Amino acid sequence: MAAARNWLELRDRLTDLNPAARDAHWSSLVEQAALGELASQTAPGGTFSERLTALERYYPKFPSLSGSPQFLALRTSIGLEAFRRCFTEGHDPAKCRDGLERFVHVAPVSADLARGAARLVGLNLNRSTSAVFFAAGVDVPGGDAVCTDPDVAYSTVVALQKPPDWREAKAARTLAERCWETLGTAVIEEVAHETADSYYLRNVCPILMEHKAVTGLRAARCQALGPR
Repeated sequence: MAAARNWLELRDRLTDLNPAARDAHWSSLVEQAALGELASQTAPGGTFSERLTALERYYPKFPSLSGSPQFLALRTSIGLEAFRRCFTEGHDPAKCRDGLERFVHVAPVSADLARGAARLVGLNLNRSTSAVFFAAGVDVPGGDAVCTDPDVAYSTVVALQKPPDWREAKAARTLAERCWETLGTAVIEEVAHETADSYYLRNVCPILMEHKAVTGLRAARCQALGPR
């Protein structure tokens, strides 16, 4: 079936083999079937549900695919296009966001997928929610790219303006702490535009104090706010 490139039939027969007999050759066949069948999902056309269903036929159903960089890259590109269509086909935006978040958090979490999802949410919902997706990728392999993403600074600053117990604010604090070298300047610059009792200062003051990034009146204001 693999030699004949009959991917659908091969996929349907993969589970016929006893789990104890599923060796490296079997895993190779799984990868071939996934790459072969899913290649058609990169072409124009198709709907959100069709693309997502095609991916879910393979992963996480076949865990061995977590070791295939080619498959994971394909899952990222097809998945992002699927959820782009979710947002633009008239589906409930909140359900699209929640589905995308679940998709991003399927192990192994990909920094590239998290970054792409953050930009997608920023375009179709709001930039503060993007921080939640950026934060999902900051501590995984390749997470350094999150800190240098051209959109992460603005998303972080906007999310830091939310109430401290909101998930957007929590994600933004994580980003500010992990990415201080690249985000510190933007975080500090916004302080000048905030009032003494703003959510922004409540979120960032502990981080600013830790990095000794404020002095004088601003430091006094941060100290007055106390711990988060």
